[in-house]
Amino acid sequence: KNVQKTPSMLIFRLLKESFDFALQALIVNKLRTVLSLLGITVGIFAIITVYSAVDSLEANIRNSVSSLGNNVIYVQKMPWGGGGEYKWWKYINRPEPKFAEFELLQKKMKDVPDMAFLFGSSETVKYRNNSAENVTIFASTHKYDKIWDLNLDKGRYFTENESRSGSAVGMIGVEVVEGLFPGEDPIGKEIKLLGRKITVIGVFER
Repeated sequence: KNVQKTPSMLIFRLLKESFDFALQALIVNKLRTVLSLLGITVGIFAIITVYSAVDSLEANIRNSVSSLGNNVIYVQKMPWGGGGEYKWWKYINRPEPKFAEFELLQKKMKDVPDMAFLFGSSETVKYRNNSAENVTIFASTHKYDKIWDLNLDKGRYFTENESRSGSAVGMIGVEVVEGLFPGEDPIGKEIKLLGRKITVIGVFER
């Protein structure tokens, strides 16, 4: 007596035969199977690593940008950026912003709560027989801390009176401390910059 095969039975038989064939292929080609699984595993880990690196880079960029503050406008000779097709020769002949222009902006822009003037250079800093070369030096007016997040590990920020009177005070970074004051507390000490003595009143966080 012939048994009529239904479509569901044919599908089940095809699935069983396909599974048996795949299992037999895996058994026969063990090396190929192991290499395939290894390739898939490496590929998955590579994708995870790339996504983790991108997330970390994005977080670092966000933190760097957030330190600039919200609703801040920068007026400077060179535009932000660099690398690639950065056409520096178009900007090199631009004039440097002057302090008189900063004072004029302060007078004209009464609604701006905080405004600061900043300039920098690379100099050698000395303390007794120790020296630190190619140190990035920034000089600014007192409201710079309202624009940029300055985190101090110890000491204090300079006051408005110290800024207006031109008091020889300053804050230094951890690397400068390690180079000039090994085993010493730098607060209150005098460093020499461009032939002038500067009293250390603060140390930035690393």
